[in-house]
Amino acid sequence: MYSLLNEYSKPLKEFLNKFNGRYRNPTESEIERLSNVFKQTTDLILEKLGKNAFRPDRVFNAAAFEVLMVGIANRLDQNIDFDSLTENIGSLYKTQDFIDSITRATSDEKVVDQRHRLFNEFVEEYVQ
Repeated sequence: MYSLLNEYSKPLKEFLNKFNGRYRNPTESEIERLSNVFKQTTDLILEKLGKNAFRPDRVFNAAAFEVLMVGIANRLDQNIDFDSLTENIGSLYKTQDFIDSITRATSDEKVVDQRHRLFNEFVEEYVQ
């Protein structure tokens, strides 16, 4: 999703197959770049938000994982106020539209777009 969010279409399995086909033979620099982005993103989330960052309601939520990972990864080069993110992420997780976007029809294109739009609006309001 990080690399091709704007090209997402369901079904997810087909999207992932296309992604895998496109990146079947990545260059060493591409592997290193994406590995660094993944490591930096996971390290930041673990350090700043903790081990429950992807558990808006006690259990792991794949859609919350996706939107948080992509949203943070896309902002690694920006000055993110993680204290504000940490203090306010609960309000995002309590917003009914966001809850719906991470719990209902999560692979639908409109729902994926909504989830990322809501996260981006949250970041603009509380974090930057």
